[in-house]
Amino acid sequence: MYIEEVCVTNLRSFKKKKISFKEGINILYGPNGSGKTTFLEAISLLSLGRSFKTNKATDYISREESFYNISGKTNNNTKVEIKGQKNKKAVFVNSEIIKKISDHIYFLPTIINTPDETVLEGKNNFNRNKNINKNIILIEPKMLKTIKDFSTILKQRNSSIKQREDFFIWNPQLIETSKKIWDQKNIYEQKINNEIIKITQKHNINKETKIKIKGITENKKDIESLLYKSKEKDIFKNTTTVGPHKDKIEYLLNGDEIKNKASQGERSVFFSILKKAESMLINKDSKKEPIVLLDDILSKLDNNNTSLVLDIFKNNKQTIITHTEKINFPNVNQIKIDE
Repeated sequence: MYIEEVCVTNLRSFKKKKISFKEGINILYGPNGSGKTTFLEAISLLSLGRSFKTNKATDYISREESFYNISGKTNNNTKVEIKGQKNKKAVFVNSEIIKKISDHIYFLPTIINTPDETVLEGKNNFNRNKNINKNIILIEPKMLKTIKDFSTILKQRNSSIKQREDFFIWNPQLIETSKKIWDQKNIYEQKINNEIIKITQKHNINKETKIKIKGITENKKDIESLLYKSKEKDIFKNTTTVGPHKDKIEYLLNGDEIKNKASQGERSVFFSILKKAESMLINKDSKKEPIVLLDDILSKLDNNNTSLVLDIFKNNKQTIITHTEKINFPNVNQIKIDE
């Protein structure tokens, strides 16, 4: 399934705007600031019920407006719609409200890459963990409850730390959910790297490309030991300092982290390979091929690498790429944002 049409109302700079997409590769082009990324954000909202840029609706509702509306039509004539205000939102499929927005991610799955993802430090490592969790949920739906439970337990434990209460009472539940998440992360790391190998071999890319999840601990006694050893640090930091939420996600090119030695062009190719691998893995294990959204990934590439990236995605059901200008590549749907 793919998206044929997206219409937005009161979304950032657009009071009302509609764009049509096609199967295959779509290049949404226009000058910087023209609203290209806003349409990727709109598709993200239709898919996930949330923006990949912010958690606050006030950030993307148009100025001086109190509501927004996004509607999308798929190739099988299904209508998806999200209606929202500053503090609430609702998702509809064929005019029927979705009771749990968290369950909606299985209907129209997406894979997203933004320029910010090339940065490893700080919040972006948190976002990388969140992205892996989302992919794991798409592959193993039962993990949705586990990850939700972990988040709830973590919040309760952190609250106990801040209030100087006995926060170790949360350890048994935290250990149980942590083990389940780490087990799945271990499987995911192996599978995603296998898909990456297939892509690099197919396209004759002679650079070792892989991800590494640092922090995975699968033995319950080892997890318990980690929590015990981190007690003083947890109290000092006022938060739980070990667990799946603190895993460091490394992106490696020929054994080095891409943030250290890779050029901007090499990073763009790396993330193209990674997002293709994610789409292949999700499609294989869930039988649903996600829509791939790539924001500004071609901007630092020469003609050869641009052709490589487009060739990587040419067989996907649908890929939407933002860019500042038209490109010279066959069988690509070019969409000018201000038309």
